[in-house]
Amino acid sequence: MHRIVLRLLAFLVILLMGMPILQSSVIAQNTQANSTQATVPTMINGVVCHQLNAQQAQLLTSNGVDWVSADISFGGYDESNWNTIYNLAQTYHLKVLGILDTWTMNFTTFTLPQWIAAVNQSVTQYGSGISAWEIWNEPCFTQNYLGVFQGLPSQYVELMSTAYPIIKAAYPNAIVLGLGGLPLYTSIEGPSNNTTWVQYSLNFTQQVVALGGMNYCDAISLHAYPYGSLTNYVKQNWSQSLSQYEAITGKDVWITETGQESVGEPTPWSNTKEQSNYMIASYPLFRSLGVKAYFWYELQDNNSFTDYTFGLYNVKGTAKPTLGTYFSLLLPTQTSSPSPNTTSSPTPEFPTFIAVAIVLIVAIAGILSYKKKRMSYSHHTELKTEKLDNLED
Repeated sequence: MHRIVLRLLAFLVILLMGMPILQSSVIAQNTQANSTQATVPTMINGVVCHQLNAQQAQLLTSNGVDWVSADISFGGYDESNWNTIYNLAQTYHLKVLGILDTWTMNFTTFTLPQWIAAVNQSVTQYGSGISAWEIWNEPCFTQNYLGVFQGLPSQYVELMSTAYPIIKAAYPNAIVLGLGGLPLYTSIEGPSNNTTWVQYSLNFTQQVVALGGMNYCDAISLHAYPYGSLTNYVKQNWSQSLSQYEAITGKDVWITETGQESVGEPTPWSNTKEQSNYMIASYPLFRSLGVKAYFWYELQDNNSFTDYTFGLYNVKGTAKPTLGTYFSLLLPTQTSSPSPNTTSSPTPEFPTFIAVAIVLIVAIAGILSYKKKRMSYSHHTELKTEKLDNLED
């Protein structure tokens, strides 16, 4: 009996020492599994601005839209808007993607020295508040040909190769984006009957790369519009084009414009509900494709473009439902839809192994008590038998 009790006690000691270690291991494995499940690819969340007020800036930064992009302007009619956007971004801690393009050159013809001077002025005057720079805007489209840039890949590389060292010399950590927002999808439209704009742009990209253009940028920027409803066909084309751009350039991709109009019935994709639906579908899609940034075009419907209703606010400054959609997409999420009560609470301080140990202690105590009673009963019986024997004698 003593041996049995000692073995039980030894087993209990081992159990008490080993169970916390085992439990810690299980907790660590569960924590690691939960951490893996909650990890999702992250993207920069931004919005294109042609105007911005303090209330909008505060609302954006409070809800996770912490980047704005805008055309850097000097002396033109949009200079006041650029300065307002830039100053509010500094006040409300919004990061800025500054675009060097036709707006910067005030829509007037220019020489290469004038381009270099404009880049220097931009860096000197605004560089401390600009986190990323985009070189030109949609260089594939003829309406953006100006000055020394007339659409040739060699001319575009010249813009890149002169701007990049100026920016990096002053701000080495600034991000410079190349390709200026070439299209990810353009349906059947193109510069000719046999070539879509995407095909044209991929060829443009190949020539830029061959001329050493990727030495003058840190990532590339693309523009993604569905030109209608966001169908599976569009999604497949986006994915295919994205892979092609990445393979050609070897660079990360920023989507610096994407969006959907909210007005334009009777087309089914042009209403506020479909605008929100487009964002709900496109945002996680681009995140799953490994895109590094997502900029919605644009913050507010613009008086200058009366036929454009891409804004998160209408022309009067009233928020559309898509603004709330954007904010809701930036709430903490998991890779899979959470089921009820999936959030685990801390492990209780009174785990199962302690209950098991208590049961064993009670069992051992019972065994000892039983043994003691049995020994006492045996001893009492022996005394009684001895007395009877004496009486008989």
